[in-house]
Amino acid sequence: MTLQRVARLFLVLALIFGASVAVRADTFNDIDAANLDQATKSLQEVETALQQPGLSKEVLQKLQEQTAPIGPLLQKILDHLTPRLAAQKAQLDQLGAAPSAKAPPESKVVTAAREKRQKSYDDVDTLMKRANLLVVETQQAQDTIAARLRARLAQSLLQQEPSLASPSLWRDVIAEVPANLRSLRDRTGAWLADSAGKLAGWRALIFWGVLALIAVFYWPLSRTAQRAAFRKPQETLPTPLQKILAAWRVFFVIAIFPIGAVFAACAVAHGFGMIELKQHGLARTLFFATLRISIAAGVAQALLAPRRREWRLLSVEDDMAARVLRIVVIVTVLVSLGRVVNSIGQVIEASWASQMFFRGICAFAVAAALAASLWIGQGDDDESEQVFGPRTDPASHWFGILRTALWAVILVVFAAVLGGYMNLSQFIVDQVVWVGGVGALTVMLIMLVDQIAGHGITASTPFGRSMMLSTGLSREAFEQFAILASGISKVVIFLIAALAALAPWGVQSADVTGYLYAAFFGFKIGNVTISLSRIVFTLLIFALGFAATRIVERWLEISFLPHTRLDLGLRNAIKTSIGYIGRILALGFALAYIGVDFAKLAIVAGALSVGIGFGLQSIVNNFVSGLILLWERVIRVGDWISVGPNEGFVRRINVRSTEIETFDRAAVVIPNADLVAGVVKNYVREDKTGRLKLTIPVNAAADPQKAREVLLEVTGNHKNVLKKPAPFVVFAEITGSVFNFELYCYVVDVTAMKSTTSDLNFEIYRRFKAANLFDAPAPVMNINLPELEKRGFILREPPNGKGNGKEAGEPPADET
Repeated sequence: MTLQRVARLFLVLALIFGASVAVRADTFNDIDAANLDQATKSLQEVETALQQPGLSKEVLQKLQEQTAPIGPLLQKILDHLTPRLAAQKAQLDQLGAAPSAKAPPESKVVTAAREKRQKSYDDVDTLMKRANLLVVETQQAQDTIAARLRARLAQSLLQQEPSLASPSLWRDVIAEVPANLRSLRDRTGAWLADSAGKLAGWRALIFWGVLALIAVFYWPLSRTAQRAAFRKPQETLPTPLQKILAAWRVFFVIAIFPIGAVFAACAVAHGFGMIELKQHGLARTLFFATLRISIAAGVAQALLAPRRREWRLLSVEDDMAARVLRIVVIVTVLVSLGRVVNSIGQVIEASWASQMFFRGICAFAVAAALAASLWIGQGDDDESEQVFGPRTDPASHWFGILRTALWAVILVVFAAVLGGYMNLSQFIVDQVVWVGGVGALTVMLIMLVDQIAGHGITASTPFGRSMMLSTGLSREAFEQFAILASGISKVVIFLIAALAALAPWGVQSADVTGYLYAAFFGFKIGNVTISLSRIVFTLLIFALGFAATRIVERWLEISFLPHTRLDLGLRNAIKTSIGYIGRILALGFALAYIGVDFAKLAIVAGALSVGIGFGLQSIVNNFVSGLILLWERVIRVGDWISVGPNEGFVRRINVRSTEIETFDRAAVVIPNADLVAGVVKNYVREDKTGRLKLTIPVNAAADPQKAREVLLEVTGNHKNVLKKPAPFVVFAEITGSVFNFELYCYVVDVTAMKSTTSDLNFEIYRRFKAANLFDAPAPVMNINLPELEKRGFILREPPNGKGNGKEAGEPPADET
């Protein structure tokens, strides 16, 4: 009875949980459907507006800003729907397809569950299809807006007006001057009258008092900051890190104070209702003119340091640095003045011819100033070229390239002004200032990153040591991390600078945001989503799995396996196998996060098996051979083996090869296939004992039994010689002058064979020398008297006492 109650309780809880999950899923579907409706409505408004021809640049930019948030919203919806659709699909797969008409009927509970899951799946699938359709429509709308913006830009740049050299243009502009001046006076008077009305009473006192405070505090604060931040002469040369840090201080001091003063003044005027920054184009133009001039002067002063050569970041001479600084300020002032004049022309509603005329005059003046500066500096450079031999200072080569590019820009501007392309000329001049400023700031940022990574974040500095100790990295790993971070930072800086340089060419901020969003959140290829975020998270998953595998390996190697009775080779096999399994699992989890279907991967692998069989045959063979070596353990780490001419200790069994260390400390890498298929001699396969054989020649005059006793006594007293099996001596050979003995004994450790042999040889020699077993006896002469007598060397007296007529000792005549 109790079990039935428990079962019913679990059933009720399961139904409650399922109902809550279903309610939650329905709630999520309703929220996603509402978001899709909102995105559809916004997109329809954009598409309706795009059907109208002749939209202005401002309208197109507003439409672009309206479509910008639709993409992230749709991606968020898809991120919500994708796992829910996969979950519904998995549930349907478990229930299986509905039985056919001829099959036996299934349970009503299963049928109801299938219908419910099928409805949920259809609902989520419908939302997914709507979201994917809206993604395509949003991308198409953004592409249309970007194309029309670029078309308007090209149309505006290529619009031809009367040439600046045209007398009729000058006459028309001069004729309009009185009317333009009257309009300017009237507009200025109206603005002053309106401002006076808004500054009645105490408001005027507060307004002018605040402006006076801004003016009073500006000069002392800016001068104090300049004295504190500007570079000062010093006895020793500053380091590159000190130079770049000082350059950034100079830049901020020069740029911040004018911008801050103008911004404060505009904010005060806006607060009293005198100007509206969003609608008043002239106020915005004045503010951006101050911003442009201040940044240009700050960057030029920071890079060139005209009065402080030792602090200069660029390798240029003093006069060139001063000249470049002047031309940068002059060009920036002329460009800003042209923008202000154009804004004034729009305020007073000057004619189109007058506005184009002032644009052309501004571009011509900038090009003339650049040409004059380059022409004046050309003479000094020509004199510096009067040297014998080639120039040995390659650092200034970049200035020659820049000079050539500027001359090309000057010629194009002159041609555009004389051809009547005023918008094109002004656009080119604006790009010179814009790209120059972006490039200068990029150079300063890259120098700062280089010096911080090269000198600031190193193990030799206090900051670097503290970071190294806090992160637990080694010195080499920390320096590698600093270099890698420096490289990534420079790539990011370069990409941002490239996007910023391309912005005036029609690549708007919304386009850049869309490109970055597409790159980060990705695009789909089949069921696999390719994106920067997924790649980063995939690498992170693999790195975590790899790190966990390494931790387990080290724990096995250091903590667990040494406390077991397993030998060193089996420990290495277990650790290596665990490493392979962990890395394979880490790779599998990483690929699963991307969305790789392993069933399809197996099909692809099967299709590529023939190519793998031919192209990677040796690698696969060595890999499989390595697994055989690990599990059969015919060769283990620490074994003494001999493979052909190579002999040594096994140090490592890798996935492709085995590394042995020879006795002269050389590392020999042998493919695993050679070890499995070839002949390998393993000296310590079963145990470390080894048999030692010594051949001892003894003089033939020695006592063989005495020699045997000495040999057995010597081996029995050595610590490395085993008592069981006992040593024994073989009397191998007898010759006329030498007895050959063979001594056999077993040593404890085969690695001590050489030292044991040497010890035994020394002791045997000493004992044989003491026992006179090496001494030979005196030679014995065997005289054959009958033979000598026969040959006539010995004469005997005849019995009658008479000789034979020959002297004693004289040989016969025939044997003389």
